[in-house]
Amino acid sequence: MKLGQPDWANWSHTLAWSLNDHERGPLLWCGMNSYHEDLSFEIPTCPGGWCRVIDTQQPPGDDLPAQPPAVAGSIIPMGSRSLVLLAAEPLMGGHQL
Repeated sequence: MKLGQPDWANWSHTLAWSLNDHERGPLLWCGMNSYHEDLSFEIPTCPGGWCRVIDTQQPPGDDLPAQPPAVAGSIIPMGSRSLVLLAAEPLMGGHQL
């Protein structure tokens, strides 16, 4: 899925949204893939970096990790029928943005 190019077709099975601060950029990004196949989503650039907070494709215990891993790159793979929530890394460290 391309960033900034929503698929408005009535058969679309995906949704992605982000919460942004006008001055500091993206704070949260969420992608939902209800399609029966794996897909990849283009994610916005986050100056402080992204942490993967939730990934329902991962096995139990890894789907909601105590120490969310950093996300590299501008594409995030998503399993079929899964949800991914990313948070700006400064939010995870308790830093004010």
